Amino acid sequence: MDFDQEAEQQKNEELRRQLDAMCIGKGGFVRADHHQVGGSHYSKKAIQPWAVIESNGMGFFDGNALKYLMRYRDKGGVEDLKKAIHYIEKLIEMEQAK
Repeated sequence: MDFDQEAEQQKNEELRRQLDAMCIGKGGFVRADHHQVGGSHYSKKAIQPWAVIESNGMGFFDGNALKYLMRYRDKGGVEDLKKAIHYIEKLIEMEQAK
């Protein structure tokens, strides 16, 4: 990671901390990025799958394939790899039909 990327990452982390403080300080909520419902297989990741999906404008099929690839070591093992392949196969079918 170069200096500019590191500085940008630090800036983003600080903005997230400020937003969290504002939300919690007003009796609000804990942002979805900071907790996981039903396990911890995503919260262990340096980057959440949905952050990659959202920032890259990914769709349902490629986003789900990515999600399963990112979690297979921590949750579903080979079954998650098969699920990723299944979504990729569907994505290929859709792309070929264009």
